[in-house]
Amino acid sequence: MKINLNRKIMRTRIGKICERVIAVSIGAILLIACAKVDQEILLPEEVKEWETDVYVIGNERNGYKNVAKIWKNAAEKVLSDGSNDAFAYDMVVSGNDEYVVGKEMFGTKGVAVLWKNGEKRKLTDGSKQAVAHSVAVYQGDVYVVGRESNGTKEVAMVWKNGIGQALSDGSNHACAYAVNVVNGDVYIAGEEQKDKKYVAKLWKNGAGQNLSNGANSATAYSVTVHNGHVYVTGNEYIENTNRATIWKDGIVQRLTDGTSSYASAIAVTDLGVFVAGGQYNDIKMVAKIWKDGVEQVLTDGKKNGYVYDLSVSGQDVYALGYEEKENSNGSISEVAKLWKNGVAQNLPGVANSLLVVRSEKKK
Repeated sequence: MKINLNRKIMRTRIGKICERVIAVSIGAILLIACAKVDQEILLPEEVKEWETDVYVIGNERNGYKNVAKIWKNAAEKVLSDGSNDAFAYDMVVSGNDEYVVGKEMFGTKGVAVLWKNGEKRKLTDGSKQAVAHSVAVYQGDVYVVGRESNGTKEVAMVWKNGIGQALSDGSNHACAYAVNVVNGDVYIAGEEQKDKKYVAKLWKNGAGQNLSNGANSATAYSVTVHNGHVYVTGNEYIENTNRATIWKDGIVQRLTDGTSSYASAIAVTDLGVFVAGGQYNDIKMVAKIWKDGVEQVLTDGKKNGYVYDLSVSGQDVYALGYEEKENSNGSISEVAKLWKNGVAQNLPGVANSLLVVRSEKKK
């Protein structure tokens, strides 16, 4: 009995010791874990480094013909061989692929063209006039918009992976100027003639919506989507005056009073709503950017200045256009300009659009 009792006591004591050891071990583990957590919290967050590529899309004369080109961070890349006039109007980068659209002249006919990584693909056969104005890529599908003549009228077109689809029925002139694909929905901005006036149009997945009522001529040049809201910008001609206009979910907002103005492009981020355009100062056109309706002047108004496109990357705002220059012989020429946060830089050739790509720097 004593032996059994002693064994029982020993087992009990050993059990208690084990409990204490387990408790101490668990406590130690928790202390170590807490120390690691505290250590991780105290470590400074890794600062992301970004790199920015700035693409300018346009053309430059070789002495005889217009050559389609892009400039990446000022480095030139030639798209056409110079045997025909060619023009590049828009661009998108998807992964490692670069897509540029525009037109090339074959005889008297313009052919809508897509260049992928510099390799040309004709979207139309050249039997009728055509042009590609804008491009977007979504999940590997390539969307190009523009217009093609049916022999009597200009038809607004979208080409998906090279297959053309008409957005207008061909009974009136129409054109698609911009495309944006968000969550699989395809938004296209443009115009269609109604009687003798043009109506600003928004097509969503092929279904057209009139943004203006047809009482005045209007055109939509740019479309973007942010936080579920659809923003379109363009112009409406009211009482013999062109007016810079935004349509947010179809609701009209004017950027200027009765002074002649225009809006060519829109970008919306968490920083605000940015619109590129200009306003007449009774003498010259002044290039401007509006942020949430508040203007920033880019040119001094002594010479005509225009903005065609803009892009917002991080905290930086880029704009693209030109300013007139008076030559020594009294003639006027146009100098392509890139503005970064309001500071201008001269560019070669003719600049038609802008693409800014911001990516995390590879380590």
